[in-house]
Amino acid sequence: MNQAINIDNINVEYLPDNELNVDATLSNIYQTHKSLEPLNALMNAYQTAHDLAAKQTDVRVPVDGLVSFYNQEIQDTQLKLKQQRQRLEMMTRASIAQLQTLKANIVLDQENIDKMKQVYDNATKLYEVGMSTYSDLENTRLKLLQLNLKLASDQKDYLITAKKFELFKQGAFLVSQNNSSSGSSTGSSSGN
Repeated sequence: MNQAINIDNINVEYLPDNELNVDATLSNIYQTHKSLEPLNALMNAYQTAHDLAAKQTDVRVPVDGLVSFYNQEIQDTQLKLKQQRQRLEMMTRASIAQLQTLKANIVLDQENIDKMKQVYDNATKLYEVGMSTYSDLENTRLKLLQLNLKLASDQKDYLITAKKFELFKQGAFLVSQNNSSSGSSTGSSSGN
């Protein structure tokens, strides 16, 4: 009648703390993220064109109009770069916070499972000596299994989030940050 509960514990390898340092991660992302490459290239092109227009001495070329045009384009591109960096920062902070929360949840889940195993062992002993009903023992067993499912779910979410974060740091631009779907795309996002 007594059912042994076999629980397979998997070891989740957590990202090292230095990879979850917001400032260091942002510094790296600002230097390497692929979504910034087109804007940086555009900025360099406008700056070069501006410099060439400013040096123009041919009277047939309306220099003032070109210089002001390129000044405006440089300002617009700087704004787009700033907005993209802000999006990257928000995504970085959200991902790191989510990873830290999931790690804390996993630790808490493991502690709760250890406590519930003791409760289950005590419930088994009470049942064996006739001081408890099978229904009580079964309820305790179900609670232990429920805690194991929560642990497995949190571990899965951590592993998925950690992989998404690694891809993001390598230049992928994640489409959805707040659900478990694994959709992502690389390249630049469209400007708003």
